Formats: sequence, structure tokens, C-alpha cells
Amino acid sequence: MGPGATAYVQLSAGAALANLSHYGANTVMIVAAGAIPVLVQLLGSVSSAEVQLYAADTLKRLAKDTVNLVAIAAAGAIPPLVQLLGPASSADLLHCKTLIILETAAVALMYLVQNEANGVSAAAASAVPPLVQLLRPGSCERAPGVAVAALGLLAHNPNIALTIASAGAIPLLRHLTGPPAPEDVQVVAAATLEAFARAEGGPAGLVHEMSALGVASC
Repeated sequence: MGPGATAYVQLSAGAALANLSHYGANTVMIVAAGAIPVLVQLLGSVSSAEVQLYAADTLKRLAKDTVNLVAIAAAGAIPPLVQLLGPASSADLLHCKTLIILETAAVALMYLVQNEANGVSAAAASAVPPLVQLLRPGSCERAPGVAVAALGLLAHNPNIALTIASAGAIPLLRHLTGPPAPEDVQVVAAATLEAFARAEGGPAGLVHEMSALGVASC
């Protein structure tokens, strides 16, 4: 089902793996069969949107098991997942299929950045701007909650926290701390803002810079 396979084979095999990955016991066999590198390859732009979605969905489910976090990142999954988030100003956000792919990629990244090294890799791959974009009104229903969770994990790294703040996340996060945002999103948004405010131990000058960005007054 790799890039050399026909589009039909990729689509059929991708759909089958995505369905199988819904059951936890199957994910172990999928990983043991060596599927991770192939799935990562299928995230690329040469694949159809449907194949990309199935690949991202399967990787998302594999990433729920922390044992797989390093292997998925080592296979090179983070850059193409970031690419699936799209440019920060993408007009494609209006299309339903794109929203589903985008949300699936964001969830996969959310799981992956539980690992600190993966978080650094995600930031280096420019994951922050499109994740901040997902905080804006008009994103698909679940996207802001997923983005808040991912940014909250990334914000534990003081350098990445500053990048997130510089990308304009602070006012968007503040907006999500109250209605009409769902209660769970409100809680995570507030916790993420607190992570920004707790700049102690960060690099020299971080507290001052974040104060200038309006973070310290959260």
C-alpha cells in the first residue's frame, strides 16, 4: 500500500487499516507489521485527500499508545502532519473534507507532542501558526479544543511558549476561557494561559518579553 501501489490499493488498504485501528488490540499488530513508515509516506502530497485522511487517522490512533510516540516521530510523521494543517490563512478551511483532514492531523499532533522531543520537532516544523489559526472562530467544531490541548502541551517548553504567544495566541486563548466555548476547552485554555504566565525557569528575558506580549497579566 506504499507510494508505489495504485491509488485504488492505497485507498482500500488505508481504509482497512483505519477501521482496524479503532480496536486497541489491532494497533499492536499494525505496528508489528511495519505499517508506521508506510503510513507516514502516505501522508505526502502525492496521495489523494482520502488516503491522507486514512493514514493520518490510523497514525492518530497508534499515537494514543505512548509506546508508539517515538517510533511515529522517528519515521518522519511530524512534518507531513503539519503540512496537512495547511497554511495559516488557507481558504481551504471552508471545505468540509479539508476540515476533517485538518482536525485529524491536529489530533495526531496533539498525541505526539506529549513527548517533549516531539514537541520541539513540531515547533521546528512550524506547527504553531496553523494550530493558532485553529483557535479562531469559524474553525470546525472540535478544532479549537484540539488546538488548545496541543498548544498547552507545547507551552511547557518556554521557548515554544514564546513562539506561541508571538503568533497571536493569547487573545484567542482568553476568548476560549468563557462561553460559548465548551467547559473542557475553557479549562484547558485557562491552564495554557497559566503555563505562559509561569515563565520562571525559562531563558533569560522570557518573562520580560512575555509581559510585553500581554501574557503575564493573564
